[in-house]
Amino acid sequence: MNLAEISELYANLVRQTHTLGSDPSSIPIDIRMLVCEQIQKTLLEINSWIKSKLNGKTGLIRGGLMKKVVDYCGRLIITTDHTLPLGTIGISWHVALKLFEPFAINMIMKKDMNMLAAIQYFLKLDNNPSVDDLRKLFTTLNNNPTLIPNEMLNYFINVAKEITKDKLVIYKRDPVNNRESWIAAYMRIDGNGNDAKLNPLDLPRLDGDHDGDQIAILALFTKEAQEEAKNKLLPTQSKSNWFSAVSATKNNYQLTLDAMTAIYAATK
Repeated sequence: MNLAEISELYANLVRQTHTLGSDPSSIPIDIRMLVCEQIQKTLLEINSWIKSKLNGKTGLIRGGLMKKVVDYCGRLIITTDHTLPLGTIGISWHVALKLFEPFAINMIMKKDMNMLAAIQYFLKLDNNPSVDDLRKLFTTLNNNPTLIPNEMLNYFINVAKEITKDKLVIYKRDPVNNRESWIAAYMRIDGNGNDAKLNPLDLPRLDGDHDGDQIAILALFTKEAQEEAKNKLLPTQSKSNWFSAVSATKNNYQLTLDAMTAIYAATK
């Protein structure tokens, strides 16, 4: 937001009102009317500037006051894979590294000095990579995962599999209006891509389809959070996940066309 514009407008307003002084009646009527006209024009410009900064996704309300940034969270496009077990989500290796970034950095910096040397050479650093260097690398790989050579690719895939082993994430599709909008899942590490692969049975619960719908994925770090997600949000563990929170006659896992297609393909 360019605050210099509004500062200049208010400065003009102060100068214009100062021109009138403490006794405007002592100023000739034609000059007084001209100054008042300039003041009104400046006030309209200030009002227009404020209104322009309130509108839209990048405005003060939605882009500032309502905006929030969540660490270790990602937003991915929904795709389906009928080979995925219920309670499992397929995500790319570079997404997993970013979601569980502290675990990945700890593993790389403490367990593999040879790979640190390879990363140093790849990033053209004078010294061993720092924590900040690895964070920047993970961010770069999320934007373009094809940058690294195959030998490093295989290593990072193995790191992603190791740090996410037996760990849960929770995902949701906005807007969240009840508990059934949140789902916990184990992870299957896939190749490149910015999509989240789901079991087709999960789509009706999310009210999702294949027209570019997105979900937000949040990493869980503590054992307590993992255990709570397992007991309350994992469909293979929690019976309450199968029943709707808003309708006594609705089942969250209905046999829709997508689900029937998946069952047919799996049992053909």
